[in-house]
Amino acid sequence: ALDALGQVVAVNWFGDRGEAVVQRLTAFIAALKTNEVKAEDIDALSASVASLLRDNNEASCKQRLTPFCDVPTHEWFFESMKWSAENKVMTRGNPDQPGLRQDASLMVERAVGAPGNEITGSCKSNAPGVSDYAACAVNYARARGVAYRGPVSGPISRVEFALMLKTLARLPDQESSVLDPYVDLQGLNPAERNAVASVVASGLMVGSGGERFDPNSVLTRAALAQILQKLSERSK
Repeated sequence: ALDALGQVVAVNWFGDRGEAVVQRLTAFIAALKTNEVKAEDIDALSASVASLLRDNNEASCKQRLTPFCDVPTHEWFFESMKWSAENKVMTRGNPDQPGLRQDASLMVERAVGAPGNEITGSCKSNAPGVSDYAACAVNYARARGVAYRGPVSGPISRVEFALMLKTLARLPDQESSVLDPYVDLQGLNPAERNAVASVVASGLMVGSGGERFDPNSVLTRAALAQILQKLSERSK
């Protein structure tokens, strides 16, 4: 409940409620120290926080504090999704949905500054299942060596995205020793290991807990936005 309340007090819409929340939080912490907090007190605080977060979801959208109504200002991915909208890398939110191979292609190409006339417009593609909006982007990626491991309309894994970044962003090769901390890369081929080494050394993708890269996990759209924002900052 305290963690969630910390998120609430950080949002932009809070306004004149801030002082009241600080008072409640101070009283709650004082009660914790004297062991006067009861289970119903915690339940009441949790319910209050949940209500405030719902209010923030609505206010973020109504007050146009966020470019996407499903990306409220208190979420960890807000800044990255905001960046993706402002830089025309993404045109819709859906942060928790899996990133698709064709969408990831278009996002990377936009992020690295690929020529607009080569990645948008009316294109024909022989890639199975490609959507009209992504046909040019898929053609552009394939022409530069991106090999899709499944339908382009399917979700992209972390190792696939590492390979895509390596190719389209022209990331330099890195020493394989940067992979030593990871315990879950045994099944990767040399090209995959090389790509993972490049994104890890570049600080674009680091995995979880410092020991697992989770190469076969699917990336969400929120995670894609965060990685691509890092890529943009790296290239400045």
